[in-house]
Amino acid sequence: MGRATALVRLIREYAVQGSDARRVAPEVMKALADAGVFRLLVPKRYGGHEATLRTAVEAVTEVARGDGSTGWIAALMTVATGFATT
Repeated sequence: MGRATALVRLIREYAVQGSDARRVAPEVMKALADAGVFRLLVPKRYGGHEATLRTAVEAVTEVARGDGSTGWIAALMTVATGFATT
């Protein structure tokens, strides 16, 4: 969750740009991916973190503190990658 917390400032910086463009800024998507947010629910054997659902929810909640729309996308991506690998 610490990695997600560290991204809140960056997410806030790009929130208006993302809202205007109607998509999460590429810089934010890259930062989320680099931080491993999208791999939280992926099993370790596939290169994920194999985190608990609680940990994933807490991390996505931190992302949403920066921007609700980005939090929504992070939640969708995290769950989708988890489902795709199980």
